[in-house]
Amino acid sequence: MRPVGARGITVLGSVFRLAYGVGAFAAPRAMERARLAAQTDDRPDPRLLQRAFGAHQALAAGFTLAALRSEDLLRPAILMSALLDGVDIASAVAEVRARGGVDRTLAGGLALSGAGVVTFLAALRALER
Repeated sequence: MRPVGARGITVLGSVFRLAYGVGAFAAPRAMERARLAAQTDDRPDPRLLQRAFGAHQALAAGFTLAALRSEDLLRPAILMSALLDGVDIASAVAEVRARGGVDRTLAGGLALSGAGVVTFLAALRALER
């Protein structure tokens, strides 16, 4: 069995990011019910932030997928994707102290973002081979 290359890993991570982003943007209540997003209790401001977060995720995924067509853009796009997940982890860690511990939302965010970092770092490593 042939190992998956940098492009395949990048597609996998980006499609997951795109699906999550579109869901958070277009259907925040459905994402909440599926326990894939924080509970906003249908309040407008938290819902707006959830939609914006989803839109940012979808935009980053779209750029990374588009960069698959350019040798010059692929590495920076993969690096941006890894850094985006790293910043999400840093945000969650900062929130742990404010919340007095790790709750379900933070644990899920840390797990998903951690998987994203691992995925995109693996793509970078495969790209360098």
